Amino acid sequence: MTTQTIKFHMKPETFKQNAAISLQDKPLRKSLRTAMDMLMTKRKAVLTDEEELQSLRDLCEHIRQRSLSKLPALLEQLEET
Repeated sequence: MTTQTIKFHMKPETFKQNAAISLQDKPLRKSLRTAMDMLMTKRKAVLTDEEELQSLRDLCEHIRQRSLSKLPALLEQLEET
């Protein structure tokens, strides 16, 4: 298997322009809405227990906070790979 490095950088102005154009793209918006509706329906079918769902949210928040607190070290580690 070949490993490929992809470098992507977009200037804030370019991002804003692309976002404005994409927001006017009705087929794209419809596709995204359909995909999000499907994902939400599937999530509700799998995560029916509100307590379990809240537990998962709490765990995710803990992981996010831990990652943010270690962000400089994690970024250095990423640069090394």
